[in-house]
Amino acid sequence: MSMKKILMAAVAVSALTAGVASAASISSAKVSNKTVYTGSTATPYKIASETVFGTAGLATTTTSGHNVTVAKIDSGPVGVGNYTVAYTLSGPATFASVVVNGDLTTDVSASGTCSPSAVVSSGGGAGAQTVTYAVTVSGTCSTTILDPNQGPMLFTLNAPLKVSGLGDVTVTAAFAQGGTSIDNGAATARTLITNTTGFSVSAAADTTTTQWLLSGGTVAYDTLDSNLTIGSISVASVVSGTVGPFVSADGAAASAVDHSSQLLTYDASITGSVAKLSLAINGVSMSENTAKTISTLSGITTGAVGSTAATKAVTVASDSPTTSQGETSYSLTVTPVAGTSAYTAPAAITRALQSVTLEGTNFMAPWIAGSQSGSSSSQIRVSNNGATDAGAVTLMLKSPTRNTGTTAGATTCTSSTLSKLASISTGGELVISTDDLTTCFGAFKRGDVLVTIQAPETNLTAKARLTTTDGGISEISLGGLNVTNQTY
Repeated sequence: MSMKKILMAAVAVSALTAGVASAASISSAKVSNKTVYTGSTATPYKIASETVFGTAGLATTTTSGHNVTVAKIDSGPVGVGNYTVAYTLSGPATFASVVVNGDLTTDVSASGTCSPSAVVSSGGGAGAQTVTYAVTVSGTCSTTILDPNQGPMLFTLNAPLKVSGLGDVTVTAAFAQGGTSIDNGAATARTLITNTTGFSVSAAADTTTTQWLLSGGTVAYDTLDSNLTIGSISVASVVSGTVGPFVSADGAAASAVDHSSQLLTYDASITGSVAKLSLAINGVSMSENTAKTISTLSGITTGAVGSTAATKAVTVASDSPTTSQGETSYSLTVTPVAGTSAYTAPAAITRALQSVTLEGTNFMAPWIAGSQSGSSSSQIRVSNNGATDAGAVTLMLKSPTRNTGTTAGATTCTSSTLSKLASISTGGELVISTDDLTTCFGAFKRGDVLVTIQAPETNLTAKARLTTTDGGISEISLGGLNVTNQTY
């Protein structure tokens, strides 16, 4: 009587009569009707690493033939005799239910004269990781492959599994006769189940400059250029076809489904001034706090189930200011939100988005001394070698340090605070001293100063001078002629 086909793991055995050394092997295996091993190709069943198992664990499918392991005696079919076949699981998985006699089948033809029968001799209980069968081969049995009366060579175990946690699940098999190993011992273990990330979460700054323009509005820097995208977000289930199927996380009675069918949304929060700007994600406006420093949007969907991560653009829009605007930096935090207790949402990520900068000539003056630097002092000199006056100058203080207890001042300075920043005359110069910087930014110890000149065509040069406490003087060039549209 022919026996059924299997689930899980492997097997090996050696021909009784041949006496030729060889090895048992796992010929093939399936988990939840997914082929995980073919004898040459291993594609283990994947459980998402975000899965929540619960105390009961997760079940594979229970349909006959969905969870099978085929063990092979590589030396060929065996003849009449008494044998044992043992299967062993390792890792966070056990048999989901009691393994019975009929769960082991062979490749013997039902129409032939060879008759194998199998009985569970040990193990095989629900929650067990091992099962041993006593196999009796009787009748007239050939040890020649494909003979109509061929003896058994392939042994198939059909047994659903219960998975209790993350980790690799492997299976092996061994054959023996009279307590002596057949076919040089146990088969090489094959991986049935492994883990992989179930969701992808990413965000990035846009690479095309977004700027307030020198011209085009009522005053300089009141109009944005045409590129309004400052970044992008991608949050989605990993495509099942790329990384393999996943076990459902719906409890002990769950059967296998693609993890990509699980619901995942996310919240986004962007820190950065929106005093004269507004932010949107994929065209949906973000809410702003009263201080106009934080923008938020909740419940963003991840796109089509099972598809690649749908990239959503983060964009800015002008609120039509009537005064010149300064440069603004933005930081994005993406927080995935699980739609069910079946899995844990991925960790939040924070990424810098592209800054909204100013069109014109930008010079960065590093390590500039402020009023709290003792007797050290700094000067920044910008000269206009062009034939026309240069437009207004904007200063921005970057990464300042201050004495303990000092109240932070402004970080952007225009001619409304320091009148000499209104313009640079033809053939003239602009000299910015430590005292000027104190007027602009208040007390600080040191910092970097970004100097932006409203000049679409530049004939500017810039230097920074540091005078130290001992009277030493050092100078650095910040840039030469025709240095345009630099962003720092």
